[in-house]
Amino acid sequence: MQKLVTVLIFVMIVALVALVTIPQWAVKKPEKVLIGHLPDVPNCWLYSALDQGVFQKYKLEPELVDFFSYQEALDSLLGGKLDCFFSFPWSFLLQKMADTLREMSDTMAVAESAAEVADTLTEMAPTPVHAEKVTEHRVIVSFYSTPDSPYGALIVPDNSKLKEVKNLSKKKVGVSIYPHIELEVFLRKALESEIAKKNIRVELAERDVIGSLLDDEKLDAALLYEPDLVRLLEHGKARILVDDPVSVHIINPYPVYAACASDSFLIGKPQTALNFRIALEEAFEVALLDGAALRSSLTNYMRITMPQSAKVRLPHFEKFDGIDRDAIQNFANLLTQENILPDTVHVERLLLKMSE
Repeated sequence: MQKLVTVLIFVMIVALVALVTIPQWAVKKPEKVLIGHLPDVPNCWLYSALDQGVFQKYKLEPELVDFFSYQEALDSLLGGKLDCFFSFPWSFLLQKMADTLREMSDTMAVAESAAEVADTLTEMAPTPVHAEKVTEHRVIVSFYSTPDSPYGALIVPDNSKLKEVKNLSKKKVGVSIYPHIELEVFLRKALESEIAKKNIRVELAERDVIGSLLDDEKLDAALLYEPDLVRLLEHGKARILVDDPVSVHIINPYPVYAACASDSFLIGKPQTALNFRIALEEAFEVALLDGAALRSSLTNYMRITMPQSAKVRLPHFEKFDGIDRDAIQNFANLLTQENILPDTVHVERLLLKMSE
């Protein structure tokens, strides 16, 4: 009898130990995801997901890394120091892609020339340019300005007598080409829809001084995008003349930003990448139900006030394999046509495959 009691006590102890320890063994340690960001409005969906703990639901441990340079962020993404980045200007990504292609082409030309001189063509034959070598990252979310969801506007001082775009003939219109290198060219073309080319006066200005230039009457109007637009309008010294003329007259939709993930993350950590995708999808769905929380999240990550966050314009977006490939290619072709890019680039290399 005593042996039976001893056995039963032993079994109970083992069972209790199992109940305590097995769940600990079974709980998988959260996977860390390194997410870079340069504070900006299109990142609000990411910020909202961070604030609401969406990533933790999918066993992810997000670590947000601050950047103040797109080039530094891209170098970190390509160097394996980041898994994702929110968000690059589209024209910046395409320019870097074009530069890479040009460098590879130059390298091939040098190799071919050296081979001919040395008469060792077989040994020194250049390596073909493979598409997968051109980029080591993929766009996972694309953000746009459209006529229905304008991300910018042409503004004038609040006391201006200008009422229509055609009134800007021979007037000074300011624009900043940071971070969108195409804006000077695009603005000129947009103004040509209503003003004779010889009467268009577009002036480059730093984005943080455009407001003061308007106040001092050194500019008659300016093209601004968020968050600069809402900051200036909030002061009550400017008003909108027309919504984004670029998406109305030049290209619709107008691709402005893109969030990217590295190939090493997407391919090297497929389950973690899948969980990250599911978490982001949920963040976008939740935002549809609670737009106020989405907007207010901006105040925690960038220089924007609560009143400004309530009024700021949010871009139209497409995500993952739902990104409109034709729209991005049209944008790239237009940049080449306007000599903003040196060569034509094929954007398919930057986008997720339909099966991914």
